Amino acid sequence: MPNLEATEATEVVKENTSAVTKEPRKRTPRPTQVPVYQVKKAVTLNQIKMVSGQPVYVMFTSSMYESDKVFDKKLGKPTLINCVNLVTNNEFSCLVVSSVLEAELNSAYTEDSYVGKQFVITRQPKPQGKDYFPVEILEIECQRDENDNIIMLDSA
Repeated sequence: MPNLEATEATEVVKENTSAVTKEPRKRTPRPTQVPVYQVKKAVTLNQIKMVSGQPVYVMFTSSMYESDKVFDKKLGKPTLINCVNLVTNNEFSCLVVSSVLEAELNSAYTEDSYVGKQFVITRQPKPQGKDYFPVEILEIECQRDENDNIIMLDSA
């Protein structure tokens, strides 16, 4: 290729390039109507992660059970519990149950009587020299409005 100045090279590129015009991509319109349905089974659940010092507001909808999946080979199969996240009103959530939380619930509630109850659970900071996180568990009853919705307040 001959040695071209910058302006000459730009003109050559312009001559060899055809202008391509793109039409806007057509989107499938969202349905204006959706069926009325009732969920028979939640195949996937949103996991609620407990962070030290941050309370989680839940209502348990099942007894504790062992997961069929191993997420950490060292810890084995985790214990889970299905719940409603009372803050987001997500009915299809689950909470990973620590051994401390499991022991506390089993001690305070016989025969899975925690199911259907509402709780505020706060994971406490790990005590120095210990391998576990203590938990604070408060059984609560949420206040509801005339439409049976949970009354929410700003936490700030």
